[in-house]
Amino acid sequence: MTSAPTDSERVELANTALYEAMERGDTAAMDRLWLNEPGADVSCVHPGWPVLRGRSEVLRSYALIMASTDYIQFFLTDVEVSVNGDTALVTCTENILSGGPAENEGELGPLVGQLVVATNVFRRSGDEWKVWSHHGSPVLAGREDDEDDAPGAEGDGAGLSRTDGVTRVTCEVAYAHWRQCDASGGSLRLHSFGLRTGRVGVEHGVIG
Repeated sequence: MTSAPTDSERVELANTALYEAMERGDTAAMDRLWLNEPGADVSCVHPGWPVLRGRSEVLRSYALIMASTDYIQFFLTDVEVSVNGDTALVTCTENILSGGPAENEGELGPLVGQLVVATNVFRRSGDEWKVWSHHGSPVLAGREDDEDDAPGAEGDGAGLSRTDGVTRVTCEVAYAHWRQCDASGGSLRLHSFGLRTGRVGVEHGVIG
């Protein structure tokens, strides 16, 4: 007889489901995964973004990201789960591979690799574990030549920089698009956030 999954196992499954919804661009699943209880405001911090509070703002940000990303895949490592009563904490490293739109029709867009460390907080809601908060921070790997960090150092431009062969999306340009969207009433098509900033031509920035 198979034993019932432990709380830790169920939390880890819920954590995996969050990233799988992102990969599929599934807004309905994303809506189901986030906590929806009176008096329990959710929050989210995407790399380079300010804190977003409330379900509408958080889900809107994910919708914008998914609408603007042609391809994204998460490889989770260093996953640690801690459960205390009805609250659970998951820390992990998001090894992200994303693709921007192709310059020419019929071609594949450039691939961009990124490392993000994430903290995801879950809360028990009935028989399920729901996402209460997400915080992602980009990993800045050390460089052999510190001069590369000096003002005016050569880089990729448009918010991209190379670090130990891994291309890091700083989200500066993408966040600017989100602010435009916010000011204009939220058009997904015209001013949408996304990892499309990777289309600056970084075709070899894949995490090795």
